[in-house]
Amino acid sequence: MRAAPLDVARRTAPWLWGALVAAWVCDVFFRLAPGEMPYNHETYGYVHRIVEFQDLLRAGYLFPHWAVDFRGGLGSPYFGYYQPGFFYLASLFAFVLPMPAALATTLWSLTLAGYGGVLALVRARFGVVAGMFAGTAFLLAPYVHTELTWRGDFSEAMGMMLLPATMHWLTAWLDGGGRGYWRALAAGAAGSIVSHPVAGLFGYGALVVVTACWVAMGCDRRRAAAALGALGVGVGLAAFYLVPIALDWHLVQGDLLTKHLSEQPLQFVELRELFAPRARSSRWPVPVALGLPAMLLAALAVATAAWRWQRRTPAQRRFVVAMLVLASGTVWLLHPSSRVLWEAVPLLRMAQFPWRALFVLTPVLAIVGGCLVEGRRTLAAIGLVLYAASTYAYGPAPVRHWWPHPADARAIASGFVAPDAANEWLPKGAMLMKGPTLRTAPTCAGICRVEDFERTTARLQARITTAGRAEVVLPHYYFPVGWTATLDGVEVPLERTAEGLMRVVVEKSGRLDVRFGTTPARRLGVTVSAAVLGLLVLGAVMRRRRASRTAAGLLALVVFCTGTIGCRSVTYLARGGLAEARILWRRQPIADLLARSDLDRDLRERLALVLQVRTFAAEGLGLDVGESFTTFADVDGDAVVWVVSAAHRDRLEPYTWWYPVVGRVPYQGYFERAEAEDAARRLAAQGLDVDVRAASAFSTLGWFSDPLLSTTARTAPVALAETVIHELFHATLYVPSAVEFNESAATFVGHRGAMAFFCDGPGRDTARCGESQARWRRVRAHARLLERYVRRVRALYAANLPEPARERVRARLAEHAARAVRRRGLGAPDELSPPNNARLLAMLAYETDLAAFERLAPAAATLPTAIERIVGAARGARDPFAAVCALD
Repeated sequence: MRAAPLDVARRTAPWLWGALVAAWVCDVFFRLAPGEMPYNHETYGYVHRIVEFQDLLRAGYLFPHWAVDFRGGLGSPYFGYYQPGFFYLASLFAFVLPMPAALATTLWSLTLAGYGGVLALVRARFGVVAGMFAGTAFLLAPYVHTELTWRGDFSEAMGMMLLPATMHWLTAWLDGGGRGYWRALAAGAAGSIVSHPVAGLFGYGALVVVTACWVAMGCDRRRAAAALGALGVGVGLAAFYLVPIALDWHLVQGDLLTKHLSEQPLQFVELRELFAPRARSSRWPVPVALGLPAMLLAALAVATAAWRWQRRTPAQRRFVVAMLVLASGTVWLLHPSSRVLWEAVPLLRMAQFPWRALFVLTPVLAIVGGCLVEGRRTLAAIGLVLYAASTYAYGPAPVRHWWPHPADARAIASGFVAPDAANEWLPKGAMLMKGPTLRTAPTCAGICRVEDFERTTARLQARITTAGRAEVVLPHYYFPVGWTATLDGVEVPLERTAEGLMRVVVEKSGRLDVRFGTTPARRLGVTVSAAVLGLLVLGAVMRRRRASRTAAGLLALVVFCTGTIGCRSVTYLARGGLAEARILWRRQPIADLLARSDLDRDLRERLALVLQVRTFAAEGLGLDVGESFTTFADVDGDAVVWVVSAAHRDRLEPYTWWYPVVGRVPYQGYFERAEAEDAARRLAAQGLDVDVRAASAFSTLGWFSDPLLSTTARTAPVALAETVIHELFHATLYVPSAVEFNESAATFVGHRGAMAFFCDGPGRDTARCGESQARWRRVRAHARLLERYVRRVRALYAANLPEPARERVRARLAEHAARAVRRRGLGAPDELSPPNNARLLAMLAYETDLAAFERLAPAAATLPTAIERIVGAARGARDPFAAVCALD
């Protein structure tokens, strides 16, 4: 019994040590007061970027692009081109911590990740002591302090910290395979790209060199080819960042960066500078020396490896050779003798400074040093003392107090923050404005007035008062993609002034609303990334037949991403996913609730009924119930989802949204009513009929184990049984892009299934049997009335009457149908009058051609066979209604 705690201690001790070392390395950041930052190259740049990035995330921009507050409020497409990895991580911490603590915690997490990567890489071949030594030596290396304090380039530091872990996954895959290592390699490669482009460039180069060394020393070439394939997948995962750079670079003044690079001399490092006793003796503005201890330990490790070469295993030999080749190649890239390569490869020239190759050399030397201390604790302690002395000699950058951290993103606009040093991310044709030339207020040419100008996240608003045609110039840079302007909901053209600012021509007074959504290149990039991620998850799920429903649900979410990449659509997806996650988190097993003595009597009855119904649906009707409706989730309000639909006013044609899995559907669901109404207003502004309706239940089509929601449990027993069977049928059969068939078939199965349950099944009850039969008769009668009404409406639209006449006739038809509904007791009259094509089509979707289904099951005993025939005929059919009719 005592062995288990000892084993846990041994496993956790290396990580506890790493956490302490990482805290010591980041100590200066934990001690920062508001307004303080190390005096470095970036100064307050990263704080401003985190605040702006966090503001965009909070507003629902999951892939931030345009920062409205940079450049004194003139804006910049900064996040469309600047690496986002660090800002995603830092923003998560900034949501719950003050900015200094969030920044320190982010850097601590990254340095711990760097330690862990080196630990895993070395421990697998030379033991835990060697791994701990190498990981510690890495964090104590002078260039780590250079990145964190002297340069302050946290994004590049993140890339350097991710490299060892990615290299561990690569070598683990090359040595023994394992799909988990392959997928981790792809993710790590993508992480290096989105953390920093130089990290991606040098990191990919290092990974390719290691792979080549493994092949040269007898590694399976097919496995090596698969490793290169994983690197390609990493590029695909990072497409949301890379594609906008590739396709939209011409929309900004990127030539300024190219010119800046071409005019800047290559900053090579002589070998003697790497051995400098103090880093600040370097000719360059940042410390670049490795220090004598690091070089000495690496030389001893090489000598030891040569001396004990015959005792090394093949895996150890491959590892040592690969690290030495990588170290030698990196040192050569630092030296002036590599000038010919730098000048011949334009992509390499984008790295700007040859001394950035220390990004790779620093962890590699620490790894090589770790090989020396294999199992030798005393030698490891001596080495760490030397490393610590080396680090102390270089010293951290001094801390300076600049100005208070910005309270929010709007505070950034009150100053002038230009995070692109060469102004390379100014929009094409825009003039550099700062100081006295900076525009801060809108102007209006003509007899007009601009009031209530407001700048919020990716949005500009103002009230325009004019007696006629007027030109309004906004104090914000124009960008040709992503931005749209509307006046009282009607889109108006957005143009560029000679200075590069936004100009809007208006014909009347109104509320001007200018918004940024996303660019086509960003949409394409996110689509590619989501598709690649979806394929990875699909492969994992298909190889593990017993994968959990949550994993399958993740696949569904990823695939949905490929079809919902617009900014608002991504926001819709993210918020919906979080709401669904909250619902799933609240699930409680129904069996556990029924065991409670204090459970409400009505709820107890409903819960017991649901368990009976789902058992009947599986055994009596042949539906795929999975684990759905075995749990209960208490949710707020009377509705869990608000469904938004829209349709054209001059024809019975719905407005649709397309998704890869479910196809084209004529509605979107929102978990917040305000969001649904906001979406409805945007659709109404396009001249569409719009409908917003509440729903007490929904189905995830079997991807998740759907719980019984408290909103559903409040319904009467017969309606509850109908709803449960209805949703279980969706989990059994779903035909993409066939909403009318899916819902109408589920209506048939839900009502007839409830009748079978209460009339002849385990829930036999005379009163409820009669109620279920009456409800089905009302649904059939309502469907027949709708069919007659729809035929008249279609005939009206086919007549091509002028709009005033068409609207009068449409209103008369709607009133006539509403009176019929009221007279026959089939529903509320306001369902049909005033006329609304979106509401009409939404009702019709649940009641189309119900007679075709009814004919397949004239008696209760034939219902299971009819369901089986419907599922078999419709699955994979181009026209499921025709396939079902052919069965009759």
